[in-house]
Amino acid sequence: MTPRVPLWLMTLLALIAGVIFGFWFPAVTVVAAPIGQLFLQALKMLVVPLVLVSITHAVGSISSVGAAGRIGSYSVLGYVFTTLTIVPLGFGLMYFIEVQPLSISASTLEPEVADAGIDLSQIIPANIVDAMAQGNVLGLIVFALLLGLAANRAGDAGRQFREFMGSAMKVVQELTAIVIAFAPLGVFSLMATTTAQYGLDVIKPLLQLIIVVYLGCLLHVLFTLHILLRLGAKLSLSSFLAGVFPALLMAFSTTTAAGTLPESMRCAEQNLGVKSQVSRFVLPVGATINMDGTALYQLVVALFVAQWFGVELTIAHYLTLSFTVVLMSIGTAAIPSGGLVVLSTVLASIGLPLEAVAIVAGIDRILDMARTTVNVAGDLTVTTIIDHQLRETHV
Repeated sequence: MTPRVPLWLMTLLALIAGVIFGFWFPAVTVVAAPIGQLFLQALKMLVVPLVLVSITHAVGSISSVGAAGRIGSYSVLGYVFTTLTIVPLGFGLMYFIEVQPLSISASTLEPEVADAGIDLSQIIPANIVDAMAQGNVLGLIVFALLLGLAANRAGDAGRQFREFMGSAMKVVQELTAIVIAFAPLGVFSLMATTTAQYGLDVIKPLLQLIIVVYLGCLLHVLFTLHILLRLGAKLSLSSFLAGVFPALLMAFSTTTAAGTLPESMRCAEQNLGVKSQVSRFVLPVGATINMDGTALYQLVVALFVAQWFGVELTIAHYLTLSFTVVLMSIGTAAIPSGGLVVLSTVLASIGLPLEAVAIVAGIDRILDMARTTVNVAGDLTVTTIIDHQLRETHV
């Protein structure tokens, strides 16, 4: 039986083939361009159900965890805090990075977010159906957040609603998998079209993006997690990394935080001395709601794309982007292969061109290795700190 080629490898090969065909056989874009646009439309189609279902479901999960007592409350607060630290890191990193813009008219790509400030009518839409139709991502996120909170206050009816949203989440996961299965075709088409239009100028920024994402992930571990471990667990970074290295290596090679859970638990309990009742509660919660690396990836890519396409961002865009990145990283952790859809949601929130999603898709596996490793490192950091704090308070 012939082994099946992994989707990430097919997508990477599609990117390379798209560059070759676009450069040497530009006439192929006559056929490729419409196919690429169909793929982008499919990604846009997923934005509304993804945001509505995943955020609502995630808020319900967080509330359930918070109700589990002190460990649950510590878990939620710890994971949300580490995700929030990504925002200044991402902005600070990209402040020093200069991306060569493509030779494209920036006026055709002007973001749709209000320049003078955040439009309150977008945050609280008067008509949620209109917000869905108009692609108001910010309004959808706020509505889903409020809907999840309301479900947790509605007693037995709320419990039934949360169960329904859990089932809807599985349906959205399958729908996402169907669309992502066509990623190689979409990436080939869009890369061929982009290369035919701009030449090989599209290659250098991709290499630059890989370096920037890996650098950001490294800085998060060396500085943010290091400081948290020192202050919260009285543990050096070298001791921590020595204890969790097998789990980080597995995360890097498999790109799945959930699949790394057994090894993460083993490392936490046997190498770091974390109590099993702590690790076996906090780590699964982290695999569900804590995505430090993913948040950094989304933020860096969005800022990178803005420079790449010559789009000027304002304070309103930065605030919207920060809000969207944090909530989407928490709410969509359970979506397998949904990174491209989540990224398209983040870009859409500030009006950036979704063509960039297909271009980034070809190197997504390489980026995923770094962000998954940081996700797992963040989970283990919070788990170690919570265990230390509970021991000090004799819980």
